[in-house]
Amino acid sequence: MQTVDFTKLDMATLKRYKRHYRLKTRQNVTKTELALAVAKHFASQHVDEVRPAAARMATRTRLGR
Repeated sequence: MQTVDFTKLDMATLKRYKRHYRLKTRQNVTKTELALAVAKHFASQHVDEVRPAAARMATRTRLGR
C-alpha cells in the first residue's frame, strides 16, 4: 500500500484541506502538525472502489465500447 507524504505539500494546500473538511486544530499549528492532522483524516476516509468501477463498466456497455 502506498502512502502520501503530506509534509511535501505547501502550507496553503494543507490549510485549504483543513478548511474544506473542517478539521479541528489549534490556531497556530505548525506545518508538521497540520500535515499529521491531514494525514490522519485522509487515512480515515473510506473509499468504495466497487461503485466507480461498476459505473465505468455500465457506461462502456451503454456506449458500446
